[in-house]
Amino acid sequence: MNTIEFSYNWNSKLNCKYFTTLRLSNRLAVGEWVLVYEKNKCLGLHKVEDKKQLAVKNLNPWICGIDTGYTVEETKQILERMYPGKILPETVIYWYLIRKPTKEEQSQIEQREKQKQGNLLEGENKAAPDSSQENEVLQP
Repeated sequence: MNTIEFSYNWNSKLNCKYFTTLRLSNRLAVGEWVLVYEKNKCLGLHKVEDKKQLAVKNLNPWICGIDTGYTVEETKQILERMYPGKILPETVIYWYLIRKPTKEEQSQIEQREKQKQGNLLEGENKAAPDSSQENEVLQP
């Protein structure tokens, strides 16, 4: 499963149902569920709703204001710190629209996690022999 990691909650966007992120990588697919982290803390599964491709030179006040809360020039500086030596005016970046799961989706996610944990526990019980039975067999 893909992850998206944030070192900082730019513009407090991670607190919203929907947020955007500017990335150099094209690895995330629309419709994909990804794990979102902020400073190594897992914020859970989120869905990639949309993706736009643009050159750094086409960043504008709307994109930068929504994504980082900073000006175009400040956002370019942030990108240059994130990707040293890789950000030029012609560099293609991706602007992802990400959303938190709905209540129904969150419930389904939690049910799947419980099932996985239950399956793991069942597997452990099957794999580990009952020590009392083992002792009975070994005793004369």
